[in-house]
Order: sequence, then C-alpha cells, then structure tokens
Amino acid sequence: MRYNFKPAPLDTVAKLITYATLFLMGVLTWFSWVDKIFFVFLIWIPLLAVLLFVPRGYSITGQDILIKRLLSNIIIDGAEIQAVEAVEKPDIGLRVWGSGGFFGYLGIFRLGNGYASLYCTRLKNILLIKTRKRNYLISPDDPREFLSKWQSTRKNTGN
Repeated sequence: MRYNFKPAPLDTVAKLITYATLFLMGVLTWFSWVDKIFFVFLIWIPLLAVLLFVPRGYSITGQDILIKRLLSNIIIDGAEIQAVEAVEKPDIGLRVWGSGGFFGYLGIFRLGNGYASLYCTRLKNILLIKTRKRNYLISPDDPREFLSKWQSTRKNTGN
C-alpha cells in the first residue's frame, strides 16, 4: 500500500525570507551596473537551484518513507527506522549546510545533541524520523494522519 501526503505550506518566516530574497535579487539585477549575465549565472541560478531540493511530497511505500523532490527522491529504509514521532517545535540549532528558510528548511542542522536532515516547509508540528544512521525532520500537511498511517503500516507488516 502506498500513502501520499502533501507538504505543509511555507510558514511565515520561510515566506518572508523567500519573498525578501527574491525581491532583493530582482532589484539588484534590475538596477545593476554590472553585466546582467553576472547576476544570472552567479546569483539567480544558485538561488533557484534550491528548488530542486524542496520537498514536493512524502509517501509511505510499504515499509519505507519517501521524500519526493525534483532532483532525486530520498528513500528512508523502513528496516533502519527506529521511531517516527510528532514534534511540536524541535530544538533546532546551528545550520551546518542548507537553507534556513529560503523555500523551506533544507539540509543538515544541529538538533539537540545530534544532527538531523531537514526536509521541511515549516518548523512547527513536524515529524522526527529516527534511524540507526541519522535523524530526519519532515513537514507533511497533516502530520497526525501521516503518523497514523505509518503506525498502521508497521502494525500490519509486523514491525
């Protein structure tokens, strides 16, 4: 059985960061005295490349959890998953690599005493997926339904 879930809409902070960055880059490009090609190749292409990593959805496929992205999907092996927990507001610290609000929260962040890979569009009411190798944070639109489907899937497969 496969269950599909939409990502949550961007939270207010992510919207502000995204819109402000796009606006500022647009103004700088428009009024630039430097060749426009400079802005296209050195500013716009890297900024818009972030869209390749933004979660487009999440799926529960048998025992695995799938994070859908434009570039490539992330498959979290169900055999490696130790727990899936709802988190109201995670204790996210330093961003090691990734985007801290531009089109979402993507990349590797410090989380409590460890690290986590974030594939989120908001930072409240999200899910923590603990595996043997790493932790993941995801933000489905309805985390309770995702958790319910995950628990029923695990129960039906005997894990």
